[in-house]
Amino acid sequence: MRELKFRAWDFKKNRFVENDLDLYDRPNANVGEYAIGSNGKLCFFESTEGGMETIEFDDSEIEVSWYTGLKDKNRKEIYEGDCIMELTESIGWCEKCVGWQIVGKYDNESICHRCDGDYSLDELVDENGLLTEQVIGNIYENPDLLQ
Repeated sequence: MRELKFRAWDFKKNRFVENDLDLYDRPNANVGEYAIGSNGKLCFFESTEGGMETIEFDDSEIEVSWYTGLKDKNRKEIYEGDCIMELTESIGWCEKCVGWQIVGKYDNESICHRCDGDYSLDELVDENGLLTEQVIGNIYENPDLLQ
């Protein structure tokens, strides 16, 4: 079974928040712990005088990127939005393929290269399940990689 993990880009702080995935709000969460709530939103658990408060983030503040279950040739985990060497696109979820694929944005529309008949992410995975290329950045910290 694939390990469920996420990272989230904080648009205000311009940095990633990373944590293991928790599908449900937990009443005994640690102070300062991030999790995905049962409603699918990123939450932060904070200690208050009355106990524990759950702060839910708005989609305009935080964007969640899921771990794909893949690792690059250097065994670095690959997340949604990561950019791969030799490509001008990033890794993203394709609803039509129902899987992680190489996607590009053209005229503000996401295009899956597998659906488009060009190539598939599977073609870049070796017999050990590792991507044959390496992650060189991501769409948040390195938007210039997509140009």
